[in-house]
Order: sequence, then C-alpha cells, then structure tokens
Amino acid sequence: MFLAVMTSALTSAWLLTAAPMAITGSVTVEPLGFTVQADGEQVTVTRVERGSVAARAGLEPGMRIERITAPERSFASGPITSLSLVDLHDALIPTWDEPLQLQVWADKRFLRVELARTDPRPAEEFPVIPLPKEQVARLTPRQQAQYHMRLLMNARPPPPKPELTLAQETTAYVVAGALKAMTGGGFTPARVYARATLTATCPGPLEKVVLGGAARGLPQTLLPSDSARGGSKFTVDLPLWAPAAVRRACASTSPPLKIQLRGALHCKGAPAETRDFTATLAVVCNQPTPYMAKDPRNQLALAGQSRSEDDTWPIKQFEVGENGSLELGARPSEVIPLPSKVALVELDAKGGVARRLQKAKVQETEREQRFQVAIDTKAPRTVRLALELGFPDGSTLRSHPVDVKIVTKEEVAEQDREASESYAKWKAFERKFFDAFRDPCANLPATVTWLQAQPEIKWATSDKHGDSFSYEVKGALAPLLFSCHRH
Repeated sequence: MFLAVMTSALTSAWLLTAAPMAITGSVTVEPLGFTVQADGEQVTVTRVERGSVAARAGLEPGMRIERITAPERSFASGPITSLSLVDLHDALIPTWDEPLQLQVWADKRFLRVELARTDPRPAEEFPVIPLPKEQVARLTPRQQAQYHMRLLMNARPPPPKPELTLAQETTAYVVAGALKAMTGGGFTPARVYARATLTATCPGPLEKVVLGGAARGLPQTLLPSDSARGGSKFTVDLPLWAPAAVRRACASTSPPLKIQLRGALHCKGAPAETRDFTATLAVVCNQPTPYMAKDPRNQLALAGQSRSEDDTWPIKQFEVGENGSLELGARPSEVIPLPSKVALVELDAKGGVARRLQKAKVQETEREQRFQVAIDTKAPRTVRLALELGFPDGSTLRSHPVDVKIVTKEEVAEQDREASESYAKWKAFERKFFDAFRDPCANLPATVTWLQAQPEIKWATSDKHGDSFSYEVKGALAPLLFSCHRH
C-alpha cells in the first residue's frame, strides 16, 4: 500500500525524483528502527533501536546489506550501492502489505531478514488523487494496482439523488351494474384496491417510505424489510375507492376515477423528500372481460387446476354408492388484496352457509392450499361448495360455488350420449369453418361476422386487441377459444 503517513524525510522524498549522485551518508528507517551507512562501496547497519521491529527481526549493527529482495520497486532495481540516499531510504521502507526482505552478510554467511511494519495503517492510503506520474512510478506493482483501482472508484458517477416514483395501472370491469373483474388490482366488498409499485432511490441507506392521502388505509409506512428482496422497490395494494363509486362510473360519462397521494422518502442522514402522485382507476362497462382480468371469486377447483366463472359443468361427480373422497384446491395467495384467512363451506338450497367444513390461514408463499372433503354418496343430489375469503379490512368475499353431483348410472349413460352428440356437432362445424377460412386470424372482424351469421353458432366475439376470438356451437358442451398469437 502507498505510504500515506511518513516522516518528514520520507515526505520530502515523495516530492523529488531520484537523481544519480555519490552514495555517501546515513539513512534512518524510522518505522523499523534502524540506521544504515552508505560509503559508495557497501551499505552497513550502524544502529538498531532496542525493542524495534529491526531488533526483533535479528538485525544488528555491523551487518552488511547486500540486496533488497522485496518490496519490488523500479527505481531500486540496480545494485544497492548505486542508489542515491533518497532511493535507498525509500527502498528500505516496507508497505503495510509487503514486508521488507533483505539479504545481509554477517558471520561470514548470507542471511535473510524480513521486517514487517507494525505502526498503525493510515485510514486513507492515497490522500491525494491523482498523484504525479513521478510518484506513481515510485510505487510497488501492488501499490500501483491499488492506486489505479482507487482512480476507477473516483471516476464512478456521483451517488444518485433522492427519488421516489410510483407506477400503477388499474382497470375495473363492470357488467350489468356488478363489479366482475380487475387488472392491476382487486376488490373486496369493502374497497377497490390498486396495486402500485413504489421505487425509492437514496444516495445512502433507505430508512423508510411513507405513503399518505385522503383514502382509507393511509398513511402506510414501508420499511426496507417490506420489500420483496430487502431493497428499495415495494409492491403495495392500496384501498382507494368504494365499490359503489366504481359501479356508478358506468352510469355517467365522467373521466377515470382519481385520487391524490403523497409520498415521503426518508434517506438516512438527509431531510425527507416529498412527491405527489395521482392514482387512476379506469372503468370498462358492459364488455367481455379479457382473459388476464382476475375475479377473486374464481377460486375453488379440483386440486392443481383452475376455473373461471363460465365453468358450467360440475367440478366433479360421483355415482351413487361410490367413494366420495375429493381434493379441492384454491390459490388465495394470488388474490388482490391478500386474504388473511379462508374457509371451505357447504351451501344450502338458498345459497346460505349450511355448514363450515375447513378453515385455514393464508400463507403468501404457499401457491395452492388444498382441502380434503368426504362427500356423502348414498343418494342422488347436488352438493354446492364455496370458499369464503376473509380480508384484513374486515370484509368477507365468497367464491363462485362449484357443484359436486351424485348421479345414477342412468344419468351417466345420458351424459355420455349428450357428449357424443355435442362432439359430433362441434366436429361438423369445425370442418365447415376451416373450409371457409385458411387463416381465420388474417381478418378477424370478417371471421367474427361470418361466425355470427351461421345458424349453428350460438354466439361469437373477439377481444378488442385482436389477440383471440371465441364462439359456441349450439348444442356443444363448451365454447371454443381461438388464439391469434403468432408465437
């Protein structure tokens, strides 16, 4: 390492460039506690301080220094007797990482002596940046590498200024006056939530972010430990709007719903920085919901599967007398906002809760929660099951119910007959469809118009982005979704 703290003699050495001169005189190496005498023909140890580094290493007066083997310095690569007093002094100074290694002549033999610095290492090895080229040339190779690394560090851009940003894009889909699904957020019976991403930038450590505004659930204080990776990016679900206000938006031509927010960024050692944000909710009315829109009520399904509200078939059926063991799954960890608890319930004929079967706490890290259910199959009937999600805001939302049917052998035979007829109708129309269209996605509006005009079709539609279209054949058991993605 570069010798930032030196004696006055060493300091003056940094300011000079060695010049050839007769090597006569004495040099004292204070950090190690010894003095040498140069007479032009040899370099001899003349004094060793008691208890010094030199004394502990075995250096004694009368020893002749033949060679400096380390640290390596370009200006001291020649014979030691040819060095100037300045160069000799500097060559005999070790760094804190590279001990001084000498070959000395004593008692008619060569000895190897190593002397390591024990004085405190300075806090800053290179107090002046950059150094003159002459001084850089007098560093050891290791010091030069460390010096250039320090130059690179100094060349880095200055630390970032405090900054706080909020990214949020939320859309609600209302159909026939009811909130059906959302993208970029979620809803409970009590509030409509926007999912937002807050990114905090500090020149040093982040202490906290406080997000406030005139909405329920605010202010919120976010600590670095609240970030998914312990950093400065936070995902928050903000309860900003009342469900009634979202439903009313379809009865007017008002612009998107907006709420003003204010964020306070607290960086360690700096005053708080405030930023103003506008959270926006777009409301789409009486249009088919896109596939990426999420309805928190589409929760209950067979374990490992998923379902949508349009699923009209029973989730499962058993024949009378069959073993009615059933495993159901739900993914409440994907719901916005995150529920705190769930309960599997059985519904009565009027849609009320007949009995509660199981309950569980929601773990954010658990992708799917499973429920084992034993269904009574003694007689034909329909068992309606649902999932109740309990939220931290105190509200409860019930999933769309699913049916488990207990059927007779005669009913199973009838279902098989209907399935065969449905498949035959679908295959017959499929042949007609692909005879008419080699590439149905080439002109999607024309394709949908043609479908809607066919007597076999119950309905046909496409999404507004032109990514897919769907239709249902009359008498078929389910609609067909056709994706137009090219990849």
